[in-house]
Parts: sequence; structure tokens; C-alpha cells
Amino acid sequence: TFCESMDSDQLQPLLEPLMCRLVPLLDHRLLGIREMAAAAVGSAAVAASDKFGPYLEGTAPRLAAMVELGEERAWELRGRSLEALGHVALAVGNGKFAPYRDTALRAAAANLELDSTELAEYSYGFFANCAKVMRSDFGPLLP
Repeated sequence: TFCESMDSDQLQPLLEPLMCRLVPLLDHRLLGIREMAAAAVGSAAVAASDKFGPYLEGTAPRLAAMVELGEERAWELRGRSLEALGHVALAVGNGKFAPYRDTALRAAAANLELDSTELAEYSYGFFANCAKVMRSDFGPLLP
């Protein structure tokens, strides 16, 4: 989370080496490592803002796959990945995030059906970020 206190210009020279180290960690065999990597990717997206675009393809598909993990022992990773996707959406905008939006929205809705207040909190945060990114396009998605 060190990069959340930086603006995008301060982070710019560090972003490439940081992401080169984080992206492989999203595929690590240990859930805890993947959780921390997902959280760090989300932080980097927040700090990098519109400069995060080049890292979308390396991160979003991995994060989108993790929001669908069903095992209870992976729920924290599922939530962190959803949170990170919300931050990525804010960074890259509605158009670029569109290929990942439906998967993430389905996972966020499914989280509300599970017996986990933590997953529900991650889902509400994701919905808030989607609403910011999608603006009036978010309304029709509401029940």
C-alpha cells in the first residue's frame, strides 16, 4: 500500500518494475501470496490511475479468474481480487474494463449469497466502483 500515498507521476518510474514482480505472484501456488499480490495490484491501480492501462491485460484476466474461486478457504483471495478489479476499473475506465465487468459483477452478486460478511463488503465496494466507472450505464444493472 506504499504506492497509494504516491501520485501517478511519482509512481510512474517504479510502476514497470513493480508490476513485473507482482504479475507472476498472481499465479503463485500459495493463496496468501496471491492475496497480497492482488491487494498490491489494486493499490498500484489506484496510484497509477490512467497510467495503469498497459498492465490491464497482465492483471485483469488473473484477477477475474480468482473472483470465481468457490472453495471457502479461497474466499479472502476472491474478495481481494474483486476489490482489485474495482480499482483497476477506476484506473482504466469503463470501455477498457468491459471484457471483465460481467464476470466480476456476477461474482460480486454471488458473494452476497454466501455466508460471509467480508465477501459482502468486498462486493459493495466493487459495486460502488462500477457505478463510478459506468455512471448511468450502471442503473439498468440494478434489480
